[in-house]
Amino acid sequence: MSDENIRWDIRVIKYENYVKRHPHKAYGHYCRGKLFSDAGQYKKAEDCFQKALTLNRQYTVAVIGLIKAYVFRGKFLKAVKLYDRHAAEIEKKNIYKLKLGRALSDYYESDGIKTRMASFLSQLTLLYAVHKMLRRYREGSSSVREPDNRVVNLLLCIYYLSVDDDANQPKETGGIYNACVRMPGISDLLRWVLIKKVSEIDSEIYDNAEIAGLFSGIPDHECPQQYANQIVNVGLKQQKIHKVNKICASDEGLYKRLTSANLWTYVFMCQEKGIFDMTVYQCCARLLKTGWVDKMLAETFGKLKDLEVVNHVDADKADAILALYGYKG
Repeated sequence: MSDENIRWDIRVIKYENYVKRHPHKAYGHYCRGKLFSDAGQYKKAEDCFQKALTLNRQYTVAVIGLIKAYVFRGKFLKAVKLYDRHAAEIEKKNIYKLKLGRALSDYYESDGIKTRMASFLSQLTLLYAVHKMLRRYREGSSSVREPDNRVVNLLLCIYYLSVDDDANQPKETGGIYNACVRMPGISDLLRWVLIKKVSEIDSEIYDNAEIAGLFSGIPDHECPQQYANQIVNVGLKQQKIHKVNKICASDEGLYKRLTSANLWTYVFMCQEKGIFDMTVYQCCARLLKTGWVDKMLAETFGKLKDLEVVNHVDADKADAILALYGYKG
């Protein structure tokens, strides 16, 4: 048994004991449901979340957990109705909207829709649910900013993306994609797929700074250089230097794709926040290579050397370049 499985079993036992000691507290049942959900055991997760909500009908994280369990078990219309009953609570706090978006993004990335299309009976059930949800979408609000039912929109979005049959998609598909691309919490992968879909009718979507600011990283290796710079630039303008630092750390080659202005701003903000790591060095080295040299860059590189972030060979090369411009690294 792996260490991860052992840790999972320990957590299950921990919350089982908690439930035995506090059977009337929703928290223990929710935690057990979350563990089962994370392990892909959605029937057990559903039972636990339902028990938590029996004890506390306003336990919003359990509502979101149950919505996810319903979706992964193909109970789409139940998920829609559950959201309807608790929409006011979910919409009240951004953290709940983030959790809901993440939960349904997980379903998109699981290829669950395609699995349900594999058998005739499950396909009929799925198509019936899609028909009902599309009808609900048409009856609801058409606002891009405030969708009538997030679960309806995201499930329809996931379905139409998964079947990939443009010829038989309804006219509302563009509106559904346009609403979902702005939703908080959805994964970078799903948001990027939606941007590319929306761009087919609205190329200006790539210039939308608000949407670019929703990314937690560069979505994939095919992301154009211009859009990668847009994501980083928005993060820098919003003063979210730790977010940008994580983006740079997760993509080793990103510094080669950033503009000199983004590189310099990143180095400057990291210096102000006391961040001196390999991403800062790579950006400094890139700027030096392009001939962008100034006092701030020289001081930052000196600090990187003092902290031994760079090896002696690279440090000597950078010192030689700085010396050409009259700076001591």
